[in-house]
Formats: sequence, C-alpha cells, structure tokens
Amino acid sequence: MKKTARILSVLLALFTFVSLVGSFSANAATQVPDYDKAALGALLYTADLTGTDGILTNDEARIASEHGWNIINHTVDTADSKKVVVSKTKDANEAFGGEIASLPLNASSLYTYTFTVTRTGNTPIGVFVDGIYGGYFYASKARVQRNGSKMTDYVNYSSDIPGTAPSAEAPSTQECAIEIDGSKTTVSLYVKDSNSKWAFIVSSPIKSTDAFFNYDGSTAQDPNLGVYVYAYHKTEATVSNIQIYKGLIASETYPEIVPETTTVTTPETTTVTTPETTPETTPVITPETGDSFLFIIGAAIVSVIAMTVVLNCRKKED
Repeated sequence: MKKTARILSVLLALFTFVSLVGSFSANAATQVPDYDKAALGALLYTADLTGTDGILTNDEARIASEHGWNIINHTVDTADSKKVVVSKTKDANEAFGGEIASLPLNASSLYTYTFTVTRTGNTPIGVFVDGIYGGYFYASKARVQRNGSKMTDYVNYSSDIPGTAPSAEAPSTQECAIEIDGSKTTVSLYVKDSNSKWAFIVSSPIKSTDAFFNYDGSTAQDPNLGVYVYAYHKTEATVSNIQIYKGLIASETYPEIVPETTTVTTPETTTVTTPETTPETTPVITPETGDSFLFIIGAAIVSVIAMTVVLNCRKKED
C-alpha cells in the first residue's frame, strides 16, 4: 500500500504541474502584435497608464536624470487604467511615462497615436512619442515640440473643430492624433473636426535622426516608442485612451482589416455536420471543441481519487 500511495502522490503532483503550466501560458498571452507582421491600420497597443501591464514601463528615474524634469502630478483612474488626470500649478517641464520596448522606432516606422483630451479651460497637454518629440495641444491651438522647446509656431484650429472654448460649465472633449513617419522623419498633428474627420494642424521634420531614433542621441541608444504625458505651463486636463496604430491612419486610408473572428465559421460548420454523419459516436466525441474541458475534468477527477486513496492508505498505515 505504501508503494501505491507513492505512485498516486506522483500522479497528483504531475496533474498539479500541468495545471500551473496552463495557467502561466494563459497569462503570457497578452502581447503587443509584431510590428512587421501587423497590417497597416492595425491597432498595436492601448496604453495602460499604471505601467504595470509589462508593456509600457513608467521610467521616472530616466525622466529625471536625462531631462532634469520633475514628475508631473498625475492620478490614474482606479476604475480605468487608460485614463489619467494631470494637474500643474506652476510653469516647469514635467512629465510621466516610459518606453515600449516591443515597438521599434526607425527609418521604416509608420505610427499614429490617437488620444482623447477633456478640459474645463484652454489648458495645454503634451504627448511625446519617444520622450523627446511629440505634440503640445491646447483646446484652440497646437504645435510640434522637442523636449521643452517648440519646433513649430502654434497653429490655431479652424472653426469646424469643436471644443475650442471650454469652461467649467461646458467642458470640451477633443480627439487628437500624432503621426510619425520614420521614412520622412516627420511628426504631424491632427484634431478631429465636427464631422469626426481628422483635420490637419501642423507638421515638422525632425532635423536630428540620431535624436529621433536613438533617444536624445545618447550612447545608450534606445530606438523604441514610448508614451510620455508632458506639460510646461499650468494646466489641468484628462488624457484617456492613448492608442498606437501601425500606419498613418489620420492622413491615409488602408484596406479594412478582416476581424479574426471570421475563422470561427470553420469549426461551427464542422460541429453541425459531425452529428449528422456519425450520430452513433456523437456521445463520445461531442463536443469536439471541448477537449481541453474534458481534460480538466478528467484531471480533477483523478486528483480527487488520488488524494482519497492517499488519505485512506495513511489511515490504514496508522
């Protein structure tokens, strides 16, 4: 009986190990799509602003050491990690955020950032794509910016862009976009108009490709995208739903991406035809898509039996 108990204990440990491996595999499934394999127009990432998703890494030490900036006062919404409230009471270069190591930035990169800004006044907010370059948006104007310096003058929005005069009584919500064209080394800004079309605001070439592709031209070389929320002037604004797409989706139109869910039609048709052609074997095979479920049930049953036998064996030995 002791030998039997040992065998059953080994079986129990084996099933426990298999269950843990399955759990780890499921948790590791969340990844940013491979840039080279993704289609133009594909959504690559929606920023988790807590910096805890294993993709976006908040890097406060780098912001402080390489730029000499303070960390901006910010509060990530506890119910929505894609939303953050930023507030400043004095003029100073401040930011928070970090890099996305899995998204490369180079001469062949094409990206678009989209995000929503909500305000109760004509206050500024910046979003930088690599810790250096990005857009600095007010409710009524915007400019391309490098660190704390302008790369273009402010360009006022046209009259068909809504929300240019927000107030406490009438807050405004605007959708903004930043396009990064690596082949032309340009950054372009857009804001949606009243017809939900992207309205071009301003564009600027990047003069230093070293700075653009290698993070401030440092010897460390860090050619990746990032998400940095920035402001110099006094401000209060809510930034939400920062999304990164492959391609220049504000200025270009790409073929519609067919949802992966269309592949579901294949197993659905096979499950319908199987009972008709082999009705006698249906109780054994059904459901075909439930193999993993049956395995889990079987593993659970064996585990329970194994534990019961082990306990009975120990009682008899006692």
